[in-house]
Amino acid sequence: MKKPLVLLIVLAALVGVAVLTKKQKEAKLSNVARSGVSTREYLLPNLDVNAVKTVKIKDKDEEVTLKQGAEQWSVQERSGYPVSFDKLSRALMDLRDTKIAGKQLIGQGAWADENLLEPAEGVASGSGTLVKLLDDKDGEIASLIIGDTVEVSGSNVTPFGRDEQILVRIPQDEDSVWNVGSYLRSLSSAPEDWVDKAFISVQDIATLSVTAPEAAESWKVSRKTKDDTDFTFEGLKPEEEYDPAKLSLTGLLSSASFNDVKARADAGDLFKDASKAQITTFDGFTYDIQVGKQQKDGADKYFMTVAVSAKLPEKREPGKDESEEDKKRLDDEFKAAQDRLK
Repeated sequence: MKKPLVLLIVLAALVGVAVLTKKQKEAKLSNVARSGVSTREYLLPNLDVNAVKTVKIKDKDEEVTLKQGAEQWSVQERSGYPVSFDKLSRALMDLRDTKIAGKQLIGQGAWADENLLEPAEGVASGSGTLVKLLDDKDGEIASLIIGDTVEVSGSNVTPFGRDEQILVRIPQDEDSVWNVGSYLRSLSSAPEDWVDKAFISVQDIATLSVTAPEAAESWKVSRKTKDDTDFTFEGLKPEEEYDPAKLSLTGLLSSASFNDVKARADAGDLFKDASKAQITTFDGFTYDIQVGKQQKDGADKYFMTVAVSAKLPEKREPGKDESEEDKKRLDDEFKAAQDRLK
């Protein structure tokens, strides 16, 4: 009886080793805390998001630093361009409110298997996304490493008994690794993902003039009132004809956006043969624009600069025979409109 018993013990040990070595993303993960750091409700308990003044996010490919200045948050890798505050505030609140779904014990030797190593020079593979939250003196409030996505089975997940979560390691928690909701994937290390994509919103165009590198390709259009559907093409020669259907301008740049921003130092090369445009509006705005075209990897890319100025009337010219009541109402409406334009 001893020999079979010994064999069973050896086989059981081998099976245990095989399960640990073969641990895949799809494997059933235990939600039971066995040892190490005690399980808690929140990933970052008592996180004060208002104390966070710098956010650093880094993976093996990229890194981004978001910093709060005197007036706004900015992306340091994009020459201090403003951060999308809505996105940043949601990300910080997500970190504050993230609850722990389960705990695993993963020793340091296995961190690379789950991409839980801290990204650093010389770490070729196995690193995750490092997130650091710093205070106004660059002191560390919290740090965490976001690792692999895992599929979890159990009664506490979806009605189908399966759910996707991500593994998160907090350095102070030793070998304890936490399962949390996959929405922390919004913490991107790409600087372009954090810039504020709000842009100019051109309304009620009065004139548009384009100055092309070739003088013969320059042109200008205008209209007398904002209710006019068609623009007048200025400077047409007798033998030339303007087809308004081929130039729709009423909604031009009314909801503009962009993909990324470049450093000002790059402007010289990007705008070597740029076209220039000036747009004026009936509200008194002027937009001076440059557009440069570059070809990269077989595709056209367009780069743009814009300077905005405005000449707004300081007071309203009263109409004839206005009553005091009408005058007050119209003055209030004028002021509200001017405040919005400013």
